[in-house]
Amino acid sequence: MSLIAICAAALAGLAAGDFMRLEAAGLLASVGLSGLGAALAWRKPAWRLLALVTCAAALGAGRASTVAAAGVGPPGFVSSLASPLAELRASVESGVHRYLPEPQASLAVGVLLGGSGHLDATMRLDLQRSGLAHLVAIDGLKQVLVAAALGRLSARLIGPWLGALPTLAGIAGYTLLTGGHPSAVRAGLMVGLATLASLTGRLADPLTSLLLAVTGMAAVQPRVLLDIGLQLSLSATLGIVLLWPRLRQRLRRLPRPIAEPAGLTLAVTLATLPVMLSTFQVVSLVSPVAHVVALPLLSAVLITTALLAAASPLAPLGVIAGWLAWLPTTLLAEVIRFFGSWPAAAVSTGRLAPPAALCLAAALLAWGVSGLPELDALRLAVERRRRALGSWGPPAACLGMLLAARGALGLVMPDGQLHIERLALARGEAVFIRGPTGRTVLVVQGRADPPSLAREVAGHLAIWEHKLDAAVQLDADSEKALALVLARYPADQRIVPTERRRNVPAAGAERRVDLGGGVALYISEPDGRVSVSYAESRSDLTTSGATPGSAD
Repeated sequence: MSLIAICAAALAGLAAGDFMRLEAAGLLASVGLSGLGAALAWRKPAWRLLALVTCAAALGAGRASTVAAAGVGPPGFVSSLASPLAELRASVESGVHRYLPEPQASLAVGVLLGGSGHLDATMRLDLQRSGLAHLVAIDGLKQVLVAAALGRLSARLIGPWLGALPTLAGIAGYTLLTGGHPSAVRAGLMVGLATLASLTGRLADPLTSLLLAVTGMAAVQPRVLLDIGLQLSLSATLGIVLLWPRLRQRLRRLPRPIAEPAGLTLAVTLATLPVMLSTFQVVSLVSPVAHVVALPLLSAVLITTALLAAASPLAPLGVIAGWLAWLPTTLLAEVIRFFGSWPAAAVSTGRLAPPAALCLAAALLAWGVSGLPELDALRLAVERRRRALGSWGPPAACLGMLLAARGALGLVMPDGQLHIERLALARGEAVFIRGPTGRTVLVVQGRADPPSLAREVAGHLAIWEHKLDAAVQLDADSEKALALVLARYPADQRIVPTERRRNVPAAGAERRVDLGGGVALYISEPDGRVSVSYAESRSDLTTSGATPGSAD
């Protein structure tokens, strides 16, 4: 437990040092004082641990501040080591594509080596909506399978102690072959630490291995903590280690083949919520069910694809291996299509603010950590304190719930003001409008970049908002950009250019969109001008004419 606390403090210091740009002199003083305190309090475990934690945090902040001051960015982790294997990776990809059709070939390559770049847009969307996107990422499960296969083979040939060397070399080689991405490096380090622990007869602690791996990576390159893939990988692993034991007790009545994949997926989904809501704004609702069906196919796809990659240079063996890989890969592709095509497979949300994401992550982490066996004494102390409160406990809990409800209402309720904001786009123009009662309208003109527009809209929607009240398309050029936004946030009312309508109103007509609170949006038919009427005044939002529009 002490090592876990020290690693956590070092990570907190690395993150703080990167964002706050702390002064080196103050950090060195903190390191010296905390080190002296640890030496003086060596015989008192609690004070010694506090001093070591402070020292680790100061060292981490110093390391991050030094790298930040030098202007080091976040390039790919160990990419220089992975580049010599790029030719081998290309050879594996071409061998798989030679014997498998699409999308099976790209899916098989993604499962074996990671990455979804060669999959078509529809399959990538289905992966995201079904919650199975991690299947084309290198995670701990694949590293464990590689380590287990190499470990059993080498242990039989040269014994367990010497056999650890080719096992560790195989883990490192597979990690580099997949591109050496931070999430793959984290998984490789954890499996390597577990392999070394098994040689000493110890049972590896996954939480300690996880924190050691991430701390080591961040010590080499602090800004690797900003990598979204590593954040998702770290969150998912913490969900398995900390949240899954808490959920297992609640799912013990279900059959084990259903309870384990569904419970693990639910734990991972909860743990990754802060990252998903703050970065991707998409939460899969069918992920637990999809994993019950998909996980049994993953090992078969991984093994048969590896066999196909090895046999592809020899045509007769390649054909046989291709048929072996085609069946599980096709089944997995159909599972992804089936669950990803459900109308309610996933829900799009607004962007969760970083402070709120940190609070949610802290709450989930506290809930998971509270179930660790090492904290039994602390839980007993809290229980005794709760009993000592006696009759004051329920009223205090009710007061806390009322205050929390009041705070939640303050976030949900509109402020009664009119908000008009131009979105920051490289090309095209877009205006996001929120009325006094909370009604939302998006006005788009020109060839706006669809992903950029979707990100900007997500940033202006609250986390609980899943749609727009109205969307205004002022010209034909904005149709593609608006289509992506409406796919994620459907609009109750849509305004389209005049040429797309069958019944064009008379010249001079205006289309009106009610924003609530006495505020209305007007779209002029002849010139496509947009204006807002508020408090008996009218303001023009457009600077130039546009194609006329009207409601669908």
